Amino acid sequence: MPIIKFHVPDHPADDQALAQMADRIHEVCVGALQAQPDAIQLLIVPSRVLCGQPVYIEVLYREQPHRNAPVMAQLMQVLAAQSQAVFGATPRIRCIAVDQRLLHALH
Repeated sequence: MPIIKFHVPDHPADDQALAQMADRIHEVCVGALQAQPDAIQLLIVPSRVLCGQPVYIEVLYREQPHRNAPVMAQLMQVLAAQSQAVFGATPRIRCIAVDQRLLHALH
């Protein structure tokens, strides 16, 4: 964790742009969120948008004292900039903290 899902309409983003986006997001997750590099999950989910923003980003992360409002704001700024650069759209972003005591996971 964190798990970051980009819900986007089918979009012909090139592999190099996606790789650069992944690198930048990975960098901020390791730096600002202090996430373990091998625990970061980044997904592009093809979506059919019926109303609302064309890109929706959902971030699930383990609640930690150091993952406070300024840190999450930094992550959201990076996600918004990457969405604009790669998909040409301003995203709606939701960050959801998960209480570690309630999380059961495998792999």
